[in-house]
Formats: sequence, structure tokens, C-alpha cells
Amino acid sequence: MDAELVDLLPRLRRMARALCRDEEEADELVQRAVERALANRHRFRPGTRLDSWMHRIMQNLWLDDCRRRRRRGPTVELETVHHLPGSDGRRDGEMRLTLGRVREAIRALPEGSASRWCWCASRGCRTARRPRAWGYRSGLS
Repeated sequence: MDAELVDLLPRLRRMARALCRDEEEADELVQRAVERALANRHRFRPGTRLDSWMHRIMQNLWLDDCRRRRRRGPTVELETVHHLPGSDGRRDGEMRLTLGRVREAIRALPEGSASRWCWCASRGCRTARRPRAWGYRSGLS
């Protein structure tokens, strides 16, 4: 069976290319079909046509792939979607860490100061422009 299988490889490749229309995908299909045939060689009936058995195995694998692709939807390479809107995970993580540090700093402020700081920050006030009536110096308080 092994020598006969090796002789069938060119025909299997042609069939796979016709099915897949992509050379890499076709080579993978042939490889998977041969692996499946070798793993199930005990099911092959001597005296029957090995080429028909191999073609059926390959066709079943290809149909399984088609069904799987249909369920999953189209596959898109990551490099082709860099222009699409979305968030940058690294930047989001850094923002969360910074926000966590700001929350900790606000919690550490004396009673009543947190609301004043938030009011200033929401209006874009700088440290030097805060009302002196609050009793803050021009540096970090």
C-alpha cells in the first residue's frame, strides 16, 4: 500500500489544487489525507482501488474545511486591518494603570480636597491657577 500511495501523490496534488485553488492549502490537504489514510490503513480493503479511497478521504476533508470556514466566517490577516478603528490594548492598559494611580492619589487627599481637585481638573485648571483661598501652594500639595 505504501508504494502505491507514493505513486498516487501527483494525482492527489492535482485534485487538491483543483479543490482548494491555493497551492499551500492544497499541499496541506494532501498531507492530511495521507495521514488519515495511514492512520486508517486497517480499513482499506485489499483488492479495491486505493485511488478512489484516497480521493474520497481528500474530498471529505475538503468538505469539512468548507463547512468550518462557512461557520467561522472570513479570515482576515491582521496586517490588513491596522487602519480599522478600535483600541490599542497596550495604550488601554497604560491608561487603566494611570487612572488607578490617580484614584489612589485622590483618595489620599484630605477631606473636601478631592472634590476641589476634580473640579479644577475638569475645567483644565493648572496647579498655579487654583484659587489661593483653598490654601494650596503653587507646587504639589
